[in-house]
Amino acid sequence: MKPTNAIERRPGETTAQLYKRVSRGKSKWNAKPTKVDGIRFDSKVEAHVYERLVRQYGKSRVYRQVRFPLLSIAPDSRRRPLYMTVDFVVKLQRFGIDAIDDMEVIDAKSGKRRSREWARGKAAFESTYGVQIMEVSE
Repeated sequence: MKPTNAIERRPGETTAQLYKRVSRGKSKWNAKPTKVDGIRFDSKVEAHVYERLVRQYGKSRVYRQVRFPLLSIAPDSRRRPLYMTVDFVVKLQRFGIDAIDDMEVIDAKSGKRRSREWARGKAAFESTYGVQIMEVSE
């Protein structure tokens, strides 16, 4: 007996096609994926912000999808530490050394779309690292 939530493979469908059909629905905010310089971005706003940052700072100083561990009392329910992933980090090198103070943390946001989870993560990041996350729209 099959489970009721089983996904049926169509005749002649490969595993890759099945995965693509099942896993790729609409994005949470209806963002349209965009490619710039061969790099895939989750939204047009994120792509525009990347282009602006590369023009302003150069490609070697712009890092994408940077993951920061958050200090917390306890890990999540699956016993993993908590992380915050921001869209961009720009390395400034004001003092010639690598330090948390020598970077700008930037997240591309479209309009006023901010989830409660984002607000919590942003507050936790800012209290952990003492660095403000700049929310930029284009």
